[in-house]
Amino acid sequence: MAASLMLLLVTWFVALAFLSTARMDTGVDVANLNLVSLDPVRTVSAERTAALFTNLPDELLRVNGFVPWR
Repeated sequence: MAASLMLLLVTWFVALAFLSTARMDTGVDVANLNLVSLDPVRTVSAERTAALFTNLPDELLRVNGFVPWR
């Protein structure tokens, strides 16, 4: 019985810590954040992959609202 109560209390404190961390302000505005993952190496040739990554910054600058990374 005591072990069950101790496990319940530990679980409660872990849950509270997780919830407070989830609400933490990181200072990053993620409202309009878009993440893209590219893995063309598996599907296209090495030459096309190199051309894609060479042209990618120029193509991204054409996207409305894109802010280049630093």
